[in-house]
Amino acid sequence: MNSLRHLITLALFAICMQGYSQGTSSAIAQRIADLEKEKVTMNSQRATMKANRTWTSVFESAYNKKTNAINKEISDLERRKKTVQQQEEMERRNRELEKQKTSQGTSTNTNSTASSQEISRLRQELTSLEEVRGSRKNKNNWSSSDESNFQRRKKEINDRIRALGGS
Repeated sequence: MNSLRHLITLALFAICMQGYSQGTSSAIAQRIADLEKEKVTMNSQRATMKANRTWTSVFESAYNKKTNAINKEISDLERRKKTVQQQEEMERRNRELEKQKTSQGTSTNTNSTASSQEISRLRQELTSLEEVRGSRKNKNNWSSSDESNFQRRKKEINDRIRALGGS
């Protein structure tokens, strides 16, 4: 019975890791949920064995090691998920910018209006990014990868503003 449970766990783990290796935030969230379920199952088994008086210090030691490993993996995954979500958000914004670039009006009158509106929107986005950065830095929740993503996005926005005729 235990070997069957072990095989099922390994199969589920392999399926989850396929999505995790792709790095999507939803796949990471699913892996976190699976780990939380595993903790609940372990706690249930522990309670049953304690009730049956078959729980020993060897089981307790193994249980603690496994729980610590799961908790560490969950915290690592949550950090990774934040980074991936930020990357996904930046990619989404870049796609929106590309759509706007290709769909801007062709007449010169609409181009100048569209350009000034785009410049205004880009400046607002830059201000928003800077506010988020400042807030997260104050809370010591800003990594070097966050900073490099921020600098890259800031440069993209400033380049786009200059390309539209802004300063």
